[in-house]
Amino acid sequence: LLDPVIPFLHKHCPRKHYVKSLYFCQLSEQTVDPLLRTLEKENPGIQIGICPSYGFLSVYIHAKDPQELDPIADKIIQAYAPYYFSTTSKYIESALQEWMISHHQTLACAESCTGGHLAARITAISGASDYFL
Repeated sequence: LLDPVIPFLHKHCPRKHYVKSLYFCQLSEQTVDPLLRTLEKENPGIQIGICPSYGFLSVYIHAKDPQELDPIADKIIQAYAPYYFSTTSKYIESALQEWMISHHQTLACAESCTGGHLAARITAISGASDYFL
């Protein structure tokens, strides 16, 4: 049954597709879009998508050649460095944990109006006790 399907898929579907994700906070889609469209024009082998969400902006770089991803990502990160926080997770608390642990820093907070919401988000991630007091 699969004998005719597999050769058809190999012939008509791209074999590999690589994606790099970048996450930014406090940055609007309208701010980033002009640079992304320019990069797409300059690099016809890539496609870049934007996904705005509550509290962060995701940028997805798609390419058939994985070596094209990092130079494009570096240009985007450099242009919006103050807003960039991760390539591994869209959750800023995960990026915070990664940074705090790698820089041997600790964090403490005293909450009243938030009812402990900040501490709850931070401690929801395994390993938070390595830096959160």
